[in-house]
Amino acid sequence: MEQLLDCYRSGAIHPHVDRCFTLDEAAEARRYIQDRKNVGKVLLTP
Repeated sequence: MEQLLDCYRSGAIHPHVDRCFTLDEAAEARRYIQDRKNVGKVLLTP
């Protein structure tokens, strides 16, 4: 984990956030991932 954080801090990696969902939309987020609609990370936000 520390190696990943170091790479992120140095700018060697750039994670792509595809879409954010609220916790209330967790079921929709799961369907979004299962339907392979995402190109990058899908986040749940409180």
